[in-house]
Amino acid sequence: MKSDTVRINTLSRIIQFIIPKNSRAASSSELNFESNRGLCGQDIVTLSTQDWRDLWTRKQRFMLQFARQGNKVLYVEAQYHWVTYIRCLRRHWRRIYLFLLGPRQIEPNLYIYTPPLLLPAFQVFPVLARINNFVLALFLRSVMRKLEISKPLLWLYSHFNEPLIKKLGARRALYECVDEFSGARGLVRANVAREQERATLGAVDVVIVTAPGLMKSKLNYNRNIHIVP
Repeated sequence: MKSDTVRINTLSRIIQFIIPKNSRAASSSELNFESNRGLCGQDIVTLSTQDWRDLWTRKQRFMLQFARQGNKVLYVEAQYHWVTYIRCLRRHWRRIYLFLLGPRQIEPNLYIYTPPLLLPAFQVFPVLARINNFVLALFLRSVMRKLEISKPLLWLYSHFNEPLIKKLGARRALYECVDEFSGARGLVRANVAREQERATLGAVDVVIVTAPGLMKSKLNYNRNIHIVP
């Protein structure tokens, strides 16, 4: 009997080591949104550029708020490619298989999903971006079926996922721009990143920016644009 207990405890520790715990919101975000009369009863899929357990920002806060207002939220974590994974291997070694776990529930109405590793240089060679979006759509449609999500509001923080608006059957699409991505360093060609973002701007219904300078540079590609600092 004792040996069985030891085996169970050992197995539990191994599972905890391999599979990260579903961390809830930080205590500073333990807010009550029940009185808020905003969006309610909708399916929301957000493609974030941050993991749920990263430094807490508006990306996690917004989706937590929507979930607590009665919307079903699927929070898709940052899209890592193989080069990033190798660079961050020591801290993020689990990431190579987390996509196999499917959606993980954080709290009622709120699920997170870690996408599979993708091809690098997708902001250098557009064909690689098309392949990545095709692969990502396959996995996300499977996750959406499990959660019974259909025709969602697609909330994009990534500027290179415009094809997913149609591939995921989005009812509405919103792009929230928090930075000028064409100026990023690394495996990025400025003109490719710029064209990817322009395609996204032209395809979404609403654009949110965080600063007047961003609004000025995006206004030619979407007139329904709003500043939310």
